[in-house]
Amino acid sequence: MRVAERLEPDELLQTARRRLADRRRPILDGQLSELRALDSLTPDTALELRPTVVHEVVRGDDGRVGLAWEGRTVWFPGHAADEVQSLAGAAGAFTAAELEGRLDEAGRLVLVRRLVREGFLRRAPSESDGDD
Repeated sequence: MRVAERLEPDELLQTARRRLADRRRPILDGQLSELRALDSLTPDTALELRPTVVHEVVRGDDGRVGLAWEGRTVWFPGHAADEVQSLAGAAGAFTAAELEGRLDEAGRLVLVRRLVREGFLRRAPSESDGDD
């Protein structure tokens, strides 16, 4: 049997994505400002995935859920899986309050603050940012 016949396209894509993500260096423009603003994040703060992040949602054998990108994985308890999946698939700006799942407001803020701190998320630019 040829190697190509044994390999699934989804597995090949996942392997290629993982190799790319593991070798990339983070691009964290404005990260100091993001860290300074952590305490001011609210459930209604507009957030977005950093456009340079290549990521995937991973599951641990112990029920945890993680986000893997740029050579690292950040793990969360299994009961946050819906929120993690929701934000990982977000296209454009979203708020913690808009995430799908069962976490309460405080839990969602812990989740998004952790991901801002890690450089996965950032505050979305407001419409007034370009009006100077």
